[in-house]
Amino acid sequence: MSRGKEELKISFKEFQKILLDHHIKSKDRYLKNFVGLFKKYDIDNNGILNEDEFVNILSSANFYGEYLEEQTMRLLSVIDPNNNKQITFSECVSLFSQVIF
Repeated sequence: MSRGKEELKISFKEFQKILLDHHIKSKDRYLKNFVGLFKKYDIDNNGILNEDEFVNILSSANFYGEYLEEQTMRLLSVIDPNNNKQITFSECVSLFSQVIF
């Protein structure tokens, strides 16, 4: 039996590679879905969401129900603290990765 256990051992470097590969594949799946959503609501196809486009994403997902308006204001203050009314793809990914709905 000890010989069987020895055969199952892998180096830390191999283990690290397996974990990183899994992490990258998971991120790719998440981003693939989000890219489609972002493009769908980026009506003018400029790669940046304005506030209306951002609200449309939240509304379509129906995360907040009757609290949509107040939660939208909260999320906008987080994602666009300078109120420049331009929300990038990476800002959206960062927000939706961190915010608990």
